[in-house]
Amino acid sequence: MQLIKQVLKRSEMFLFLVNWLLFFANIFAVFLASLPQDSVHLLGFRSVLPEPSQKLLPWDQSVSHCQWKGVTCYSDTTSHVESLNFRDFLLSGILDKAFHNLCHLTRLISLDLSGNHFTGGIPTMLANCSQVDTIRLNDNRFSGSIPPQIFKSRLSTSLQYLGLWNTSLSGNVPKELFDLPNLTQLYIHANNLTGPLPDFPSSCSLSQLHIHHNRFSGSLPISLGNCHNLTAFYATSAHLGGVISPEVFRGLSNLEFLYLLDNNFA
Repeated sequence: MQLIKQVLKRSEMFLFLVNWLLFFANIFAVFLASLPQDSVHLLGFRSVLPEPSQKLLPWDQSVSHCQWKGVTCYSDTTSHVESLNFRDFLLSGILDKAFHNLCHLTRLISLDLSGNHFTGGIPTMLANCSQVDTIRLNDNRFSGSIPPQIFKSRLSTSLQYLGLWNTSLSGNVPKELFDLPNLTQLYIHANNLTGPLPDFPSSCSLSQLHIHHNRFSGSLPISLGNCHNLTAFYATSAHLGGVISPEVFRGLSNLEFLYLLDNNFA
């Protein structure tokens, strides 16, 4: 009889704990439902980061997310996030695990995560950030190559500025990167990129191209001359070689800055 009483008491305690957990889960769900969607996505991004990084984003949930550190909203009444600037916040963690939350910010156009300690590969979820036109991921601790699938999506309709310098990237430059129709500024210097440069499309829109201090092979593609709006080309110490065809420069009438020092040209 005593044993039965103990079992019943433990069962009652278990049911009590379950009910309390369900109660708090419902309270939390109601709390999230009361927040603007952009707040929910920002909090989702922070929650995936390591605890020390979460503390570097001390967002007060009693005020609008538009007042949170690093967050800028549109001036209209929608409270949608326009840009995120987490530059030099010293955030860490594998960015790919947290990045999908940022792509749910439907009106985000500018993202600056530079100067942090993010690791892993370049987030493949970038492919889902179709509305973003400016991405700065430079000065992080990434590894691996630039994933070409990022640039095969709707992202190519918007991206104008891409900063990937000094991020320890390796491997070849994907052809899809140069094919982005609205990309005007590309900074991939100070990495360990290898292989020949891919051809540039006939509709090349680049005005700034920085590829210096890499480990490429081969010479400059003649198709670089398709970049008629190019004003600055930095390729110092890029390990390029071979013979530079005069055809390369015939279409570059707007070129103002050209740096080709410390290469292996014939």
